[in-house]
Amino acid sequence: MTAKNLIVFLLLTFTSKSFANMDCLWTSSRKGIYLEYVAPCEQNYKKFVDSILRQIVSELNRKDTTQKIEVYVNSQSLFYRETSNSNFIAISYDLLGRMNDEAIFKYYWDKQMKYSIEFNTRLTPVDINFSKDTTKQEFGTKIIFNTDYRLGEPNWNDLRKLIIYSINNITEIKTTQIRDTIGHCCNGYFVSLLTIDSTQIKNILYPKPIKKVTSDDFNNFYLVIIILTITIIATRLIIRKHSS
Repeated sequence: MTAKNLIVFLLLTFTSKSFANMDCLWTSSRKGIYLEYVAPCEQNYKKFVDSILRQIVSELNRKDTTQKIEVYVNSQSLFYRETSNSNFIAISYDLLGRMNDEAIFKYYWDKQMKYSIEFNTRLTPVDINFSKDTTKQEFGTKIIFNTDYRLGEPNWNDLRKLIIYSINNITEIKTTQIRDTIGHCCNGYFVSLLTIDSTQIKNILYPKPIKKVTSDDFNNFYLVIIILTITIIATRLIIRKHSS
């Protein structure tokens, strides 16, 4: 191998290894649903994202696609500061579009420069939709689904549940969503966003099983009624006896 070929070989090897260690933004769009997923820069992830969305769309069998849904998986740098992992889920009816990290960073930086002190972003957090193009405002359902990378791949079945819920319960989302303050993991700032309550999200993912009524339940019910009836009759007889 010549020196020139050796240099080219080393450069290609270094580049391929470096690229493999990087993360890329993989997207897919189908039937009014946009899916965005940050994963390693390997081409098979593009097919994977398309496959995931195809399965979800097939299960939903959507006829009306006017309700737009955007799903961000590990692509929005948000998390709860109080927890030890980076799991974070938010569902809202809001202005569509991804968060502009650069614009938010510049906004807070300008604030700090103006007051010459550290600006308390938790007290006055800026909305995640800050700096969106106001000439093209489109509203729809937004799902942010961040998972702790230490726990492996995202739970796609959980994501499927959230998408199905968001399609079938748009009115409930609009009426129950609240404004919350969330940490931004890249620059230490806080931001504000709309989302339904975390307890509500937990109930969507892990609904409590409905207990089936059995014959034993009916028997126990009737036994209680009989005991109460006997107790009432006995009490009345005792009262009559003493009164006479």
